[in-house]
Amino acid sequence: FVVQILGYMLGVFVFATIVGQVGTVVENRKSVRLTFERHVDNAKRYMREHKVPHEVQKPILRWYEYAWMRGQMTGRGDVNALGLLPTKLRTELALHVNLKFLKK
Repeated sequence: FVVQILGYMLGVFVFATIVGQVGTVVENRKSVRLTFERHVDNAKRYMREHKVPHEVQKPILRWYEYAWMRGQMTGRGDVNALGLLPTKLRTELALHVNLKFLKK
């Protein structure tokens, strides 16, 4: 009887440990995704404030989503840092943001 109770308690302990670890992994993943989405929202606000055309915004936002799916972005970097963008997209964004200064 004692062996059966000890086996049952051990099983409950192992099960609780596994469920707790899975919950922690899911929560961490969700936290990183929320951080990434906040950075993308900041990038959208930046482009909206600088009146970047939608045809330029779409490839930039698609690139961020692509980078997230490939695991290249963990949510820790600031999306507004132009160094994270590929050279072509960085050039297009800088051109549209600074176009009136370049024309002068």
